Amino acid sequence: MVWKNAEINLSAFDLSTPVSRLGWMAVGWIHGGFIEELICRGFLLTRPETLFGKRPWSTVVAVFLLVVFFGLGHAYQGIVGMISTGLSSLVFWAAYFLSKRELGVSLFAHGLWDTIGWLLIFSGS
Repeated sequence: MVWKNAEINLSAFDLSTPVSRLGWMAVGWIHGGFIEELICRGFLLTRPETLFGKRPWSTVVAVFLLVVFFGLGHAYQGIVGMISTGLSSLVFWAAYFLSKRELGVSLFAHGLWDTIGWLLIFSGS
């Protein structure tokens, strides 16, 4: 994860034990990996296709809006965080489409991405 000009302050969270760290990683999987993917790829991505049919442009519009939405949702990370989050959203989109719209693949990819981010935070990187 990248935060520009922002120090990561996790003092409000108990991260002193492996169990608490695993707990917060589980929260990340549930929120990021599951809820965000379910809402964004499972629901929002399909809305333009439902409204306009499965035309190539409706998918492109949906993907563009989701990339922007994901990026703006991470504005607290600064411009670098918004761009990197938008780009990671493209990776999750690619996983979703390359797996013939199997939502579990993008759920796993997002959860893995968040896990790597947490591990980097825990290691001080």
